[in-house]
Amino acid sequence: AAWNITSKLFPHQDSIDKLVYLGIDTLKKEGFLQKGDKVVIVDDLLATGGTAKAMLDLVRKLGGDIEEFAFLIELEDLNGREKLDGENVFSIIKY
Repeated sequence: AAWNITSKLFPHQDSIDKLVYLGIDTLKKEGFLQKGDKVVIVDDLLATGGTAKAMLDLVRKLGGDIEEFAFLIELEDLNGREKLDGENVFSIIKY
C-alpha cells in the first residue's frame, strides 16, 4: 500500500492539510486503510516533523493504529520527534 503527497489533486478523498517546510501539501488516503489496521510509516528524513505529524493525524482520523515511524535520517536539532505524540520512532542515522 502507498500514500501520496501531492497538491490537492483529489479533494473528494479524506485529506488533512499541514504546513510543511516548503508549503502546504495534502496527505491523502488511496482507499485501502481500514479501521484497526496497523501502520508503519517509513520515510527518508525526520526534520521538523510536520509531514510525519500530518500522516499520524490522517491515520488516526481514518481509524488506523501507528505501530512505528521509521526514518533513514533524523535531524535531532530540529526536534521533529516531539511532534509524534510519544509514538515509537526509529532512525538509522542521527545528525
